[in-house]
Amino acid sequence: MVWKSCGYISLTKDEKKLKIVVKKEIFIADLNDVKAVLNGWLDYTEIFEPLEIKQ
Repeated sequence: MVWKSCGYISLTKDEKKLKIVVKKEIFIADLNDVKAVLNGWLDYTEIFEPLEIKQ
């Protein structure tokens, strides 16, 4: 099986949230909640779509 990259994960500029980009779609997760899931303190955390800002 060959794996093909379809996105990336990075910190937001304020370093308080996790930015998840999959197939050019952006999603956000609270970094404290992600840490809690990884530590086993939470079963899951929600991932949000950022609201579009109209100019």
